[in-house]
Amino acid sequence: DGCYSAVKPYLDKLLAANKNAPDFKSQAYLYTLGFCLALMPFCSIAEKEQSPSGSKGNEIIKRCHQYIGSHYMNPITLQEVADHVHLHPNYLCRLFKKHTGQTVVENINAIRVSYATQFIRNTSKTLPQIAEMCGFTCMSYFTKIFKRHAGFTPYAYSKMYKNL
Repeated sequence: DGCYSAVKPYLDKLLAANKNAPDFKSQAYLYTLGFCLALMPFCSIAEKEQSPSGSKGNEIIKRCHQYIGSHYMNPITLQEVADHVHLHPNYLCRLFKKHTGQTVVENINAIRVSYATQFIRNTSKTLPQIAEMCGFTCMSYFTKIFKRHAGFTPYAYSKMYKNL
């Protein structure tokens, strides 16, 4: 086995080292370091085999988008999205950021604002009603996030489309 033959010399040296020698700790450290360095290529091979990157990562992101798109009107937590795709929340955050350039929360908010702009243009609902329909429980937070994504406050955006 390639892994065993790569680390065996370091294990042999570590086991053969004289524990009473004055430099035992530094020798043990160097042998352990060599052992770890010898293992690194095998760790990266295993990580590539198990990591949901590439098409599998894209599939996970797609499932996240589907979940967010069908639940945007409700409170959504990172834990819920992670549970939906069977990943740890921290790992999902890294994978999501790598594939989309956004955090999960940024993506949830972007989807909510996208729906809000549609509701503002196509319904006669009030802004607080639209905020609630899009999963925002606080009007000031809705305004802040809307402005960040759309470039206007919801009120200014609605005035632009109501005056056309």
